[in-house]
Amino acid sequence: MVAAVVNLARQLGVEVAVDGVEADTELTTITAAGCRLAQGALFCASAVPERLEAYLDAQRCI
Repeated sequence: MVAAVVNLARQLGVEVAVDGVEADTELTTITAAGCRLAQGALFCASAVPERLEAYLDAQRCI
């Protein structure tokens, strides 16, 4: 299924990013299917809203 979606996207000229990758086996599967982009708990834990808000406040230019 993953390979079919990646191949279809490639034919349409669209880049695919897989969301929700939580295990090395999932990353191996999507990489083997030709997907270059992924995000999920395998890479970084989700941030609570307060932490994200504090980060964005700290990055804001005055």
